[in-house]
Amino acid sequence: MLNLSYNRIPITSISYLSHLGVGGTGGRLKELNLQGNGLTHLPDDLSFLRSLEVLILSHNLLSSSTSIFNPNKHFLAFCSLPRLKRLDLSHNQLQGLHLDELLLKKKPHLVFPTLVDLDLSFNHIETQERLRQAVFMKALNILNIIGNPLVMNAGKPKTAVKKGGGKPKIMRGPRGGIELGEEKEAPTIDSIRELERVLQVEN
Repeated sequence: MLNLSYNRIPITSISYLSHLGVGGTGGRLKELNLQGNGLTHLPDDLSFLRSLEVLILSHNLLSSSTSIFNPNKHFLAFCSLPRLKRLDLSHNQLQGLHLDELLLKKKPHLVFPTLVDLDLSFNHIETQERLRQAVFMKALNILNIIGNPLVMNAGKPKTAVKKGGGKPKIMRGPRGGIELGEEKEAPTIDSIRELERVLQVEN
């Protein structure tokens, strides 16, 4: 693991990881923590981090505003990580998923083929429609959306959906992270089904 959190790391320094050589950190790194660096975007191609499985980008400035940066580029960069399993985008300024350009370049089954855990908690997601592209993430097992207007405005205890067998689990994680701990009071059936329809989950 390489922890570069809260260091004001510029984007050029992230690219420097590619110069560490095939056998260096860039080649074998499995977890990279870039939390709290004020990042508005990332290098377009992160494939040099070919072994990376966990990328933490919480508490940055990643936004859906095209006046700052094309948000599709965020997800193009993330999808260039061939082994990515967990992506933490909590506490940013995203209004949803932005896979339009990615879907133009890749076949649907190649869109985040290994991503299991996506944390979008405490962003600016207001509607379920902005999450609908999650259906293309076939390996996705956990989607965390607590702390978004979508959840807060609904007045229901919707938190997240766990795809796969069995009932979806409530995820009550601490700020900035995910916790798959003891299940507590279940959300209403209606609220679970509402989120399941977004991800087309069948129980």
